[in-house]
Amino acid sequence: MNAATTTESIWAARVRVTLALLLAWLVIGVVGSGFVFSGFAPPPVFAGAPVFGALILLATLILLTYVIGLTTPQQQPWQPLMIVYAALAIWMFPLGTLDHWLVNINEQVGAPRAAPYWPLLADFLLIIPATLGCIVAGLAATGNLTEFRQYISRMRDARADRSAGLLAMGTTAAVFLVLMAVLTGPPLGQTLKGQVYFAVAVAAGVGAWAAVRVSRVDHPIWLVGGLFVAGLVAVLVAAVFPGLRIPSDYELLNTFPAWGPVRALPLELVSVGVVGVLWSLRQMTIAASASSPH
Repeated sequence: MNAATTTESIWAARVRVTLALLLAWLVIGVVGSGFVFSGFAPPPVFAGAPVFGALILLATLILLTYVIGLTTPQQQPWQPLMIVYAALAIWMFPLGTLDHWLVNINEQVGAPRAAPYWPLLADFLLIIPATLGCIVAGLAATGNLTEFRQYISRMRDARADRSAGLLAMGTTAAVFLVLMAVLTGPPLGQTLKGQVYFAVAVAAGVGAWAAVRVSRVDHPIWLVGGLFVAGLVAVLVAAVFPGLRIPSDYELLNTFPAWGPVRALPLELVSVGVVGVLWSLRQMTIAASASSPH
């Protein structure tokens, strides 16, 4: 393959990804604004939206992943998921934050309570199956579903491999939570969308890198699973200890988040986190290919 052909292929891939990202962003915007999150910059929490609309949006994500996967090379089975979740994250950027959600739920000033956080747990219980559906859709569309099923089957039979996968999942979750606690700022600071996105992307990417280094497992399913674990832990800790990181002088103010990791709403954590994990894996693959002898 000559240089001209290689350059042409690279640019063709870039155009394809850009068009797919634009398509996903437009469709998600129409469905999200029309059926789920209406009004002026509402926080993207399903508990504050019609259930039917939430289900339509999640089904749309799965359908988009499949459609985009039909135009994606077989060698890039996780790219459709990355594109769709990047589009979702971009579309949600102008929407509200956890601070807005806390103000909406806590109609009166008082001590921190668990009520605002339990609906976030319900969001995760919707988003996690939908993400798994997107994964299956992307793998099916790119012709990699049989290989994925064989991998899952091997994990069931090989205890050592399964243990390594669980180690990767736990490492991803632990590193993610620690970095989120640091990168989201002081306990009384305002929740800023850009800061939350940056924190989630860095925490997910570094968590994936650390997991691969520790466990030698680089299959995305374990690392994405680590994001799920981290998100559930973040919300459960906030629900059980709603005043965890709030200083005693402010213990009667319920508009401050319980702790840093919960500042990322479930849709934000999963969408940006998945992109961060897959991008990190991609960079590790490129680095490994560059350093291997030819």
